[in-house]
Amino acid sequence: MTLSVKCEVRKGYLHVTTTGRFDSDSANAVLTEWVGEARRTGMTSVLCDITRVTGFDAAESLLTDRYRINSAVAEEIRGMRLAVLANPEQLSLDKFEENVLDNRGAIALMTASLKDALEWLGVDSSDKRTD
Repeated sequence: MTLSVKCEVRKGYLHVTTTGRFDSDSANAVLTEWVGEARRTGMTSVLCDITRVTGFDAAESLLTDRYRINSAVAEEIRGMRLAVLANPEQLSLDKFEENVLDNRGAIALMTASLKDALEWLGVDSSDKRTD
């Protein structure tokens, strides 16, 4: 199963849930999809939940792949504030991914805490939908 994405406008941000098995081609397609949805809906704050993505472990992934992916994310999210909610094994201990994003001009946080992600985005922690 390749990656798929579900986007939901919530109070003050776009909630993106990505599921499936990680591969770089699907990751690029999913990135393009949710960034397009954020721009279409005028959302500049995004919470991207990748906790249901399988097959990606930061400690076992090539550094060059992690660099390439996060450089592409930084390029795509210009003008947005991005919080990535991940499982602990998806996060590198040295915050490499977050540093790549930051060094490329992105405003981003990678965390395993939903509470921290929402607080960092400055949105309502009750996480309510807008419909």
